[in-house]
Amino acid sequence: MIIIFEKCAIGHILFKFMLYNNYNCENRERSGFMNRKSAARFCGFFAVCATVVATVLEVLSVLFFYDKTTNYFLPNAILPSLAAVWAFLGFAAAVIFAVAVPREEIASKSPFGTRFAFALPAAIGFGVGAIFAVVDFAQSREIWFLIATLFLLLSAAHVLLSETERAIPLLGFAPPIACAFMVGILYFDASLEMNAPLKVAAQTALLPLMLYFTAELRYLLNREIPRLYSALALISVALASLCVLAVPVAFVAGILKNTACLAASLVVLGSNITILLRLKRFLAPIPSPDENDTKETNAQ
Repeated sequence: MIIIFEKCAIGHILFKFMLYNNYNCENRERSGFMNRKSAARFCGFFAVCATVVATVLEVLSVLFFYDKTTNYFLPNAILPSLAAVWAFLGFAAAVIFAVAVPREEIASKSPFGTRFAFALPAAIGFGVGAIFAVVDFAQSREIWFLIATLFLLLSAAHVLLSETERAIPLLGFAPPIACAFMVGILYFDASLEMNAPLKVAAQTALLPLMLYFTAELRYLLNREIPRLYSALALISVALASLCVLAVPVAFVAGILKNTACLAASLVVLGSNITILLRLKRFLAPIPSPDENDTKETNAQ
């Protein structure tokens, strides 16, 4: 009897120990999930703040430290360097955000929906870019401008259709190709120095935008990579901070005369507004079935 009692006591202790270990493991997993979620939120918020700071600093740099005779910033100007530093900090925070965000938060989501207004900024940006490309074609008769116009118009159609149930995956290739043509047009534009800061900023903004649209295209092809999408969305916005407002402000103020640079910045501006709207939807929490039932009950 004593032996049986001892065995039962040992079994009871082992059972309690296993329950305690399972409870601790669940707590550690829950705690790790919350820590990663909090870190991701902080990095995402910091990336947006750094982008805003970089944008403001770049606009001020253009207004007060840009020499329109040479198309460069003044040699002793510190503000342009600070703008670049904040843009890089936004880029770094975007990468950390994509690594830190829990997979459960983004695995079952899509950037696309049925909010037609979300696509309008990008469509307008691509449309304006197409108008500039047509004007350049009329002046230069270069076939590249005509091809760029075609892909810019197809890009506008794609972003609009992607917010409907009639999205065409083949059209998803148009935005990356349009961005690539715009980078080439800027690169070979001899009217502005090769390493002029605003020209480099516009090219730097187009490259991550091109990659973003390829990540977006993967959702239409059922080959999505959620972390890559979220990273490229924030990276595109962060690196666009050095041109989206600085170039239009410089053009309006008469500091910059290059229309190709202006067209690129407007395309990037419209696209990044759409990116932010889609990213907000992409990161929004999915309502639980109980919440949906409650909403339906309240509506009735």
